[in-house]
Amino acid sequence: MFSYYWTIILLFIKKVAHPILMIFCIPIVKVKLFKNYRNHLISTWLYPNKRTLIDKILYYPFHMAWIKYEYLVEKDPVIREQLKEPWMGGSTGADWAKYYNLKPITDNDIEQSLFYSTINNICKIEDKLLVIQVGSSSGREVYYFAQKYPKHHFIGTDIYSEVINYASVNHKADNLNFTKASAIELSKVVDKFNTSKILIISSGSLQYVQPEYLARIYNDLKSINCMVILQEPANNLRGNPDQLKGSLYRGNFSYTHNYKYYAEENGFVTVNHEIHKPFIDKTVESLLAKGTVHYIWHGRSTNCTF
Repeated sequence: MFSYYWTIILLFIKKVAHPILMIFCIPIVKVKLFKNYRNHLISTWLYPNKRTLIDKILYYPFHMAWIKYEYLVEKDPVIREQLKEPWMGGSTGADWAKYYNLKPITDNDIEQSLFYSTINNICKIEDKLLVIQVGSSSGREVYYFAQKYPKHHFIGTDIYSEVINYASVNHKADNLNFTKASAIELSKVVDKFNTSKILIISSGSLQYVQPEYLARIYNDLKSINCMVILQEPANNLRGNPDQLKGSLYRGNFSYTHNYKYYAEENGFVTVNHEIHKPFIDKTVESLLAKGTVHYIWHGRSTNCTF
């Protein structure tokens, strides 16, 4: 009960105090004099124990100011990708991968998840698939399926070399490779393999793709014999995600994308689509995840034959 009320207090601070302090953090974001301190704060995103007392007071307001006045105001998606790399790439990206790798995928996970069970069923009945995971991070998910289905070939992708190196070292199988590639380079990854049937999967990674890229991704894939299955977080506080005609900023570097909209506008047919609400009780976790839903979509390209 104490943790519940303490969470209420923290949420109040986040909503009231942080926006006020954010004003005083704008110079840290914009003024060249503060470049070293700015880089220091960015480097502590995943490592709060490295923050001094002053850092702890300023970090979250600084983060809000940086997102609002540096990241979101940038119109060029290529530059936005470059801006977020110090936060999500390098050793930080590798440490995120290590964190995700702490919990291996189990058979029970497969049975309990619509996303996993759909992938499992397709792998079970089809022959000689090329399965590509977008943003495979630690590699634990694609490795699970590679071990279970040696008849298929599996590729894990990520945009950061350090993450690919971590996954390659920690998950080895004869039918599994990891390669550095972004979501907009999927068609190039496919071209490297002489495989007629492609299954593309994503679990929590497409949320970080810039909105300008979603239509391009589906358009590049529509002429390929492929299926796409994804499960991504979204937010429903500003309306139903599958009613959007595009994307909405969600927080940090995450977006609520209406994948069904982008797919159907670019030559894909929806096989199944569901919005799950996992956080509906009055627990601390539900308070922190307010509005978070799971967006699940399964679709086929124009030329899909399986």
